[in-house]
Amino acid sequence: GIVKIVKEARKTSGDVYLVMGGFHLSGESNAVVQKIVDNFKRLDVDKVCPCHCTGDRARELFLEAYGENCILGGVGTRLEGPGE
Repeated sequence: GIVKIVKEARKTSGDVYLVMGGFHLSGESNAVVQKIVDNFKRLDVDKVCPCHCTGDRARELFLEAYGENCILGGVGTRLEGPGE
């Protein structure tokens, strides 16, 4: 799943600034989603952008954990990277 992808990305590029996409967590329990959020934090993911196919409750849990570092993205969302 998405946590494995983040772990692999860290192996090749070090820090992970942003994880963006649909994480397909709709229908998962709060405990499962919270474990993923906690893993992102442990892996030092700076920002997240969970898109609509992440599921509404999962997006809420990411927003609670990441605050202003959580971007609720979707089609047409434009992001600027650091220094842009």
